[in-house]
Amino acid sequence: MQLYYAPDLSKNAKLPIEESKHCMKILRHQIGDIIHVTDGLGFFYDCEISDSNGSLIIRNRVKQERQRAYHLHLAVAPTKNGERTDWMIEKLVEFGIDELTFLDCSHNERNKINLERCERVAISAMKQSVKAYHLKINNIISWSELLKRSSTSDTRLIAHCDSSFSKIELQNTNRKQNILYCIGPEGDFSKQEITSALSQGFEGVSLGASRLRTETAAIAVCSFFYFQ
Repeated sequence: MQLYYAPDLSKNAKLPIEESKHCMKILRHQIGDIIHVTDGLGFFYDCEISDSNGSLIIRNRVKQERQRAYHLHLAVAPTKNGERTDWMIEKLVEFGIDELTFLDCSHNERNKINLERCERVAISAMKQSVKAYHLKINNIISWSELLKRSSTSDTRLIAHCDSSFSKIELQNTNRKQNILYCIGPEGDFSKQEITSALSQGFEGVSLGASRLRTETAAIAVCSFFYFQ
């Protein structure tokens, strides 16, 4: 199914300029054709094209229920290679993660992201995987700022490789209403960052015996919650 994205569809029944161009000029849809659209807020729409500028008549609306009963928020340090971050975002969308925040940690090899590019990747992945929810992506923040904001999460988890701290297995973690799961950079979280997280009520989590790349760790976490 070809899916289009119109974030303001409930207020303005019209495709955005780029979506309209793709629909009318690339795929050569005609006035009167029925197309499938999502607003990224959980709804699929069957829409009739009413003019050549992408105006629509909404014929039907269906709610896509979320897979999980809880909010899953992943906080992760961006990878040094931007293409790996793009790939990670694609997979997070496919797994249906609710929110993504990028972290600026002590061992980061990159402390800036192109948020506009990340949004484009997420939108493309949402349409490709036929999802009705747009992944919320937050700009990069410091570790201390993340800890300040973490109080809104019922379950706070931090994956790290430091054997001097106790850790639980991922399958033994609690799954309450709001989960915040933190994954560090390739050089892992610093001892100070781990200590500060534990003092804020985080639980240390093991992802197994293998040392995983940042993006691989993110996928491992998301796949676990996907099948629960």
